[in-house]
Amino acid sequence: MSVYELDIDEAVILQDSNVTAGRSNITLILTNRNIIQVNKGLFGGDKEAWKYPLLDLKELNGKPNVRIGKSRSGSTQLELYFQGYEKAYSFQGMLAERKWASTIEKAYKAASAELKKAEKAKKNAVEVFAPLKGTIENAKNVFTSKTKGPKIKVMKCPECGAELVGEKGEQVRCSYCEALIIIK
Repeated sequence: MSVYELDIDEAVILQDSNVTAGRSNITLILTNRNIIQVNKGLFGGDKEAWKYPLLDLKELNGKPNVRIGKSRSGSTQLELYFQGYEKAYSFQGMLAERKWASTIEKAYKAASAELKKAEKAKKNAVEVFAPLKGTIENAKNVFTSKTKGPKIKVMKCPECGAELVGEKGEQVRCSYCEALIIIK
C-alpha cells in the first residue's frame, strides 16, 4: 500500500489483492471512509491508487447503491454506483462479492451516522454561539477598522475662558456662562 497513505482517522476494514477491474488486476481496499483501488504496474508492483469516498455512493432507501451483478462474460461482479460514475469488480474467491457488499454497506452506514453526528454538533455550536455573533463582529470592527476614533479636543470658551471638551465639530454648552460653542 505504498502508493496510498491512510488519513489519520482512517482504518482498513477489508483488503483483497486478487481482484479484477475491467482487464486489470488490482488490490481493493475498504476503509472506514473510502474504497481504494490500487492499480498494479507491469511487473506487479503498486503503480497508482484511486480513492472513492464511501459517502459518494448513491443512496437508495437508506442504503448505499451496491449490488451483485453479472459481467459480460457471465461471472459475478460487485457493482458500486457513485454520484456520477460506477465501478465494477470481480473477485476470485467464492462469495467474496457478497462479503464486500455487506461490509461496504456497514461501513457506509457508520460513515453516514458519523457525518450526521458532526453536522448536528456543528448546528448546536452555531446555536450556542449565535448570540455572540454581533459582539464578535463589533470587536472585530474595532480592532480592524482603518478609521481612527473620535477626535477629542480641548479649547477655551471665547466668552469666559473656561475649559471646553468635545469632538471636533461638536456643539457644546459652556458650564459657566452657558454659551453655545462649536469645538474647533
